[in-house]
Amino acid sequence: MTNNLNTPLSSAQVAFYEKNGYLIIPRFANSTEINKLKAEIVDVIARSPHNTNAIFSTKENVETDLSYFLESGDKIRCFFETKRNADGTLAVNKVGHALHQLNAVFTEFSNQASYRRIAKQLGNSSPEILQSQYILKLPGVGGEVVPHTDSTFLYTEPESCLGFWLALDAATQENGCLWAVPGSHNIPLQERYVRTEDGTGTKFISMTEHKQAFDVSRKVALEVVAGDLVLLHGRLVHFSEANVSKHSRHAFVLHFVDNYATYPQNNWLQRS
Repeated sequence: MTNNLNTPLSSAQVAFYEKNGYLIIPRFANSTEINKLKAEIVDVIARSPHNTNAIFSTKENVETDLSYFLESGDKIRCFFETKRNADGTLAVNKVGHALHQLNAVFTEFSNQASYRRIAKQLGNSSPEILQSQYILKLPGVGGEVVPHTDSTFLYTEPESCLGFWLALDAATQENGCLWAVPGSHNIPLQERYVRTEDGTGTKFISMTEHKQAFDVSRKVALEVVAGDLVLLHGRLVHFSEANVSKHSRHAFVLHFVDNYATYPQNNWLQRS
């Protein structure tokens, strides 16, 4: 497994991340690695159980089979778009959330030392992968992801969530690239997404007395080419638009947290 990060991040890269809450690392993965991951997900989807009620949308908060979603923390499961493909078949939105543990190809890629080296440079003294996702964002059906922060969903005390978003296709404004609000990671966390008291449902709980609406007026497009890696601070406000192009926008995403931090038992993602 090779990439261009055999050396640590530069002081300029760390400073950019600390100021803006994100950082793009060019050419993190090569074409051989990208093609291997893309080929493997085809087999993963073919082998995985298809629950046709497992519709996932961050726009309408649609999770029509909530138990299937809540039990995915230590499994590989497919989730589908609200829209269907042109031929009427279900369109896969994403595959999650334990590819890094349960699939040999994704395990090998996820365990490369450069991930943890980066996480340690950015403040996680004992980084651990909490979840993995393969996001497909298919042509014409890949849905919008509304502005959000990752720490809302993957909360620790103290906060330590760090996202590694790897482009497996070129990501443009037409096919739904990431957008970010520079510096928004300096705003206190507004809310958490947790399980209800009986463990069977979910809800958002406020983390501040006066919740602020996300201001995306200063948004910037994070257009990248295949192989580029985007680092995302847990409180960075980011989102993506629907894919209105004829080109896919595949991405592989890992979220790390600090093993020394406390992981609350009411977080939505739990392992059995």
